Amino acid sequence: MDMKKLILVLLLLSTTAQAREEWQGEFSPPSKFTTTRGHRPDIIIHVKASVDKSSDGGLSGAVTLSGGQLRCSGEAKIESGKIQGNSIFIRTEPLPIHNCGRFIFKGSVTEDSWSGEVPWNEVSNELVLKKSK
Repeated sequence: MDMKKLILVLLLLSTTAQAREEWQGEFSPPSKFTTTRGHRPDIIIHVKASVDKSSDGGLSGAVTLSGGQLRCSGEAKIESGKIQGNSIFIRTEPLPIHNCGRFIFKGSVTEDSWSGEVPWNEVSNELVLKKSK
């Protein structure tokens, strides 16, 4: 293959390759439990979404949940995700811990943030994800 063809192939590959984006945020859901002294443990759930965007707005990748006393944590693959206009929806496969369910996010999109709600402990929780990479 001559040099011109090689450069053309490399240019074509680089324009079709998708760059993975990372979005991060956190929320503090209400707890169903209290400690023995009557105080609820404060849990902050850290969310990291590593996504690839397709040309039709589809999202693929994974969402990772972490936090100090968080039982339902780990990484879950995005089962369905879409950005349409300024709306976004993400639903993952079930989290790896038994009986933890799925991560679901529905909200709106700006250039550098996703603002929306996450159902957790039967309550809708506000979550803002900021683009980190």
